[in-house]
Amino acid sequence: MFSFFSNRKPKKFNYKPRYQKDSEGNEKEERLSFRNKKYSDAMYNRYERVPFNDLKKEGRKRIMIRVIILAVLLIVIIVYLEKIEEILKKIE
Repeated sequence: MFSFFSNRKPKKFNYKPRYQKDSEGNEKEERLSFRNKKYSDAMYNRYERVPFNDLKKEGRKRIMIRVIILAVLLIVIIVYLEKIEEILKKIE
């Protein structure tokens, strides 16, 4: 359960669909000559840049989901605290 609230990224998370352009649409990609074109332009054309505000909104959304889950768990524990204590006394 604590792994749900950790900040580590999942091991099999794939960033390519969000950041890298699809190469399926362009069957014939032209070869780039770096003598004629700057290297940075070629790199920026290869990847789609995601605005920082979008990433920030996604982060806020993830944090809000965690806060809501923690609030619900806390409410459930407070409501059923007496029943939980009775169950624990029976176990002992």
